[in-house]
Amino acid sequence: FLISYIDASNNLRIDTVNQNGGWGHKLKTGPAGSVTSIGYYKDTTVCAFEYYVKPDTLICAYEISYNGGRTWSLGAVDNTSVMHELPAVSLEKGQGMAIIYRYHAVNPEGRIITRQYKGPGLWTTPVKFADYTPMNVPMAITAMGNGKWGIAYVGADQPQVAYFAAFVGSIVSVEQPISEIPQTITLEQNFPN
Repeated sequence: FLISYIDASNNLRIDTVNQNGGWGHKLKTGPAGSVTSIGYYKDTTVCAFEYYVKPDTLICAYEISYNGGRTWSLGAVDNTSVMHELPAVSLEKGQGMAIIYRYHAVNPEGRIITRQYKGPGLWTTPVKFADYTPMNVPMAITAMGNGKWGIAYVGADQPQVAYFAAFVGSIVSVEQPISEIPQTITLEQNFPN
């Protein structure tokens, strides 16, 4: 059981429950923004989070461990000179791992990167997954099987509409509005990993 959070000193923390039922600290790094997302399978853990590379430049970074959290490697999901935020991560053995985030180009856009489960390996080049500008609120992603990722996000245009996008490889195969805007969006896996 792992949990990631931003502490009162604006540091990313990754903690776990140890064999005695108490909390054990796996990682502390910063300075971090306010959003973090974690996924794991067996001994591989990926934690995506907002990270300040400069006092005024927020990006999405990730910490990855292939040995149950004994050692970690820090990386950035995209160009570190352009702001990006609101990361969400999904990790599933048969499908690999994915991180989605909001990238601030001329117009903000939703982007995704993916890679195989077992590393080391390279992340794919970032790909735009949304036809609509994602609102400045957390998004959600889950592995749907057969190489497909399900993404839920709220569009920034008025009226605000929640969207579902199915992403396969480098193609957004389905993007449709969700009929009602829920108070929260949570995606849960529908098969064990």
